[in-house]
Amino acid sequence: MSWATRHRASLQGLQVAMCLFLVGCGCDGEVEVQVLSDSGQERLTVCAALAQSASARKTGLRGSDGLANHQGLVLVFPAESEVCLVNQGVGFSIDAVLADEQGEVVGLERAIVADDPELRCHPQVLHVLEVAAGVARSVRLGDRLMLAEH
Repeated sequence: MSWATRHRASLQGLQVAMCLFLVGCGCDGEVEVQVLSDSGQERLTVCAALAQSASARKTGLRGSDGLANHQGLVLVFPAESEVCLVNQGVGFSIDAVLADEQGEVVGLERAIVADDPELRCHPQVLHVLEVAAGVARSVRLGDRLMLAEH
């Protein structure tokens, strides 16, 4: 094993240890996503994969077997704009939490049924958190969506 490989492995181990020590994360390379009320009350916390490229956002949850209650997918757009969601090709129902550039929840879609082709468009969106249907039931418009990469 080369020095660079050992160094990289030790840094990764240190990052994981710091993550566990500082915030207790267990998201294994994903991001921890929290939604908080305006008073700071936790409404939702999940570990989520990121879909940052146009291709990854278009694929979304297609091909996934489903999401556990502690899992999600965050669609990350390059700039705040109108975003249209569709659940066509996804074999399970989802909730979607849409947030603007400041992280404010500006849109909610609840219980979008499996394989639904209907477009649901929302203005001024930068991030969309997709979770299993019912998981975002406590989230409200005006809440704050926060991403913490680990």
